[in-house]
Amino acid sequence: MCTGSFILHQAGLLANRRATTHWAFLDRLRQLGDVIGVEDRVVHDGKVWTSAGVSAGIDLALAFIEHIAGEKKAGRVQLGAEYYPSGRSYGMMHEHAQAPAYIKNWRRMS
Repeated sequence: MCTGSFILHQAGLLANRRATTHWAFLDRLRQLGDVIGVEDRVVHDGKVWTSAGVSAGIDLALAFIEHIAGEKKAGRVQLGAEYYPSGRSYGMMHEHAQAPAYIKNWRRMS
């Protein structure tokens, strides 16, 4: 999760793959040259899964569970974890100039 993408790169697992990381480090990931840095919360490319910031790790986990065990199982885990983001943007930071598009478009999605 998050900057773990750099560990995956060092291990040679991101060569010519799509991957993401925290928005503040996405340009650094792209500068590695052989990684296709994607501005998204969760990226699945082959056997490799990457996510953006810490909370995006929960999104990755739910997407992975859905991929492996189905939507219903993922829904049970989501319910058990009480992971239903409130939809509130504190301090209007989704409008910050450096915020990625998926955050800037947050209001339209919620």
